[in-house]
Amino acid sequence: MDYNMPPVPGIDWEKAYQYLPDKEILQMVLQEVCATADEQTGLLLEFLEALRAAPTTETFRDYRVQVHSMKATLRSLGAELFSEALALEEAARDERPEPILQETEGFIDCYADLVRKIAPLTTETPGSDFHPETFAELVRNVRSAMEMFDVSAIQENLKHIRETDVPKEYQAGVDQLAAGCRDLDGEKVEAACKALLNEG
Repeated sequence: MDYNMPPVPGIDWEKAYQYLPDKEILQMVLQEVCATADEQTGLLLEFLEALRAAPTTETFRDYRVQVHSMKATLRSLGAELFSEALALEEAARDERPEPILQETEGFIDCYADLVRKIAPLTTETPGSDFHPETFAELVRNVRSAMEMFDVSAIQENLKHIRETDVPKEYQAGVDQLAAGCRDLDGEKVEAACKALLNEG
């Protein structure tokens, strides 16, 4: 797999690669998901309210078609949320209102949260592989991994930081962070994180 995508909680890029092996197409899908998120969740909420008011074969069908569309997108991205969408689709197919009424709003919240996490990946600057929000998230991930002494997570996130086209003003901080990680020096890592995140 040659995506070189930063880790995103709830997304398995290995699975995404099975459906979208071309990174340009992946970027197009990510952009489309972010651009249509409000519309997609709004429609699902609209169909939920219609089903709540009148649980008929027609309202179950409308709900099922919409959640199926969202499920297909989640599957193509390798998103863990796919399983929840599948469960809701099956409930609609079987015309079981209880799971739908109980779980849909939570599903919508999780979908919106996932969109917030992937949004930074859709804001590429021409000629640059640097995304400030994604970079900050990777730095925070290193900090958390160091606190938990999770060496594997430290190395994985640091690898993505190293592969990023970091602006010159960040390079000294990245070098300090790498040195702290190499030595497993929590104080050095924390100092580098604060500098990179402009925390004073």
